[in-house]
Amino acid sequence: MTSPAAPAPRMDRRLVVLLAVTCGVAVSSLYVAQPLLDTIGNAFRVSDGTAGLLVTASQLGYVVGLALLVPLGDLLERRRLIVGLLVLAALGQVVSALAPGFAVLAASLALVGVTSAVAQIVVPLAASLAAEDERGQVVGTVMSGLLVGILLARTLSGLLAEVGGWRLVFAAVAAALLVLAAVLWRFPPSHTSPPRCGRRVGRRSCSRTTTA
Repeated sequence: MTSPAAPAPRMDRRLVVLLAVTCGVAVSSLYVAQPLLDTIGNAFRVSDGTAGLLVTASQLGYVVGLALLVPLGDLLERRRLIVGLLVLAALGQVVSALAPGFAVLAASLALVGVTSAVAQIVVPLAASLAAEDERGQVVGTVMSGLLVGILLARTLSGLLAEVGGWRLVFAAVAAALLVLAAVLWRFPPSHTSPPRCGRRVGRRSCSRTTTA
């Protein structure tokens, strides 16, 4: 008589919250500039139509990120990939905060858009870490963080701009991204990396390695 299999370990609730917040902050980077278009346009003395190109630049960058970066989540170790993209996103926000001209700001926001696709890597990471019986709840929580980030981005952006100007908004997002990258790096989840395949004795063999 065989003994029942041991239940799969539950995912740390702190990690679920961390991934949800990471999703929310990352995706909010796409929207924080929208309430600031009029202020930025006045600062750089460009028309409203030209200022609107900032949103276009970030959204186009996001599309590029979805096409080029998200597939890397199936090839590379996801934690390292996510941390690296968060740092790049923070760098883009710093450049935005210090941008001396409109063209530089547009280019930095395009970079921010590309790296914002990290949110779509966090979700499958959460799914892969969760036990089968809790996967739906974990993914739902992480997706809720993403939606909350979208909803709060414009409101918080406007409030920060009233306090310290539009540059403060980008600086604050950069700081949040760096903090999340540091916490995620020091709290690495153990998970199974993508299969590494090779050929042995005339046939293909694949193995998975567990990383921390």
